[in-house]
Amino acid sequence: MSEPCKVSVLVPVYGVEKYIGKCAESLFSQTYANLEYVFVDDCTPDKSMDVLELVLKKHPERRRQVRMIRHEKNRGLAAARNTAVGMASGEFVMHVDSDDWVETNIVEKCMVHQLKVNSDIVGCAHLRHEPNRILELVEEFEGQGKELCRRILSFNAFHYVWGKLIRRSLYVDNNVKNIEGANVSEDLYSSAILAFNAETASYIKDPLYHYNCCNETSYCRAFSERSNRQDWINRKHLREYFSDKGEKYLEAMNYEHKRFAALTILRAASESGHRGYIREIRELAEKIGNINEKNLTISQRFVLSTRSYVLTRMYSVMLNKFLDLRRFVGSSFPSLRNSIKKMFPSKQEFAESRQVGCK
Repeated sequence: MSEPCKVSVLVPVYGVEKYIGKCAESLFSQTYANLEYVFVDDCTPDKSMDVLELVLKKHPERRRQVRMIRHEKNRGLAAARNTAVGMASGEFVMHVDSDDWVETNIVEKCMVHQLKVNSDIVGCAHLRHEPNRILELVEEFEGQGKELCRRILSFNAFHYVWGKLIRRSLYVDNNVKNIEGANVSEDLYSSAILAFNAETASYIKDPLYHYNCCNETSYCRAFSERSNRQDWINRKHLREYFSDKGEKYLEAMNYEHKRFAALTILRAASESGHRGYIREIRELAEKIGNINEKNLTISQRFVLSTRSYVLTRMYSVMLNKFLDLRRFVGSSFPSLRNSIKKMFPSKQEFAESRQVGCK
């Protein structure tokens, strides 16, 4: 195919010695030739960069296209993404996390689609690799960027920046930068603003990106108040950005933020030692604007309304056990699956307060 547009592939590197080899091999083997690679070493303490060099030696034709930037000190994922975008020179950028990998034709397929429809943002389906299963997740959208933005804010569209072809001018012209230090859901913040400023966005159904959920060192593998606060920092900055952009964006955020508050409480209550934080999240949720609470699950409404820590903790632990049973019932009696789903969050949804913003 004709390759009129340079694409910058942006990769943050930290603690991925076990994974970066597979990632780099998939990137250097791309069928699209007009590429630039920007790897940002965020002072990784392991041999990730050595592994990267070994893979690059097998692809000497890519050597001149590769830039390796090292931070003077560890600054976190948000800052690494900012550095990568700032060093990019392509008309389009594509973020790839260094513990993930991609199909060797991801750039070519996204670029063919972009040239066909002239979208500012082109996404694709992805495969979510969990320890015991692989899920194919498909996004279906083609239309105005502002509508995609509204869907992202309400969590009805994927908020990840990785695996998307994004016109670089969206970053540059609108001064879109992640909040340094807020490394959880940093892409929720940036993807919503990028979509808001895009003319059009579209997706292709091919599963071209492999999202690795087996990395034990990922930012969101374990629940912590510190990480969860970073998530809320990004949500706070989103509210500030969209405060004067229209009521529909605020309504979308109100629903999603209350939903996320409920999931945070459920996750925190499943462990001991978070009583004060649960109280803090409940108070935060009360300050969020009104929503139609019928859109929340029974579980979410309960944990947001009850004041008893003991009841919340008991409910969270029992719900975890119930959801294991629900998985069995749903697989054995498919006709009951939708009824149960409307009443209770899924196992995946319950875990989102641990995993949300992941990468």
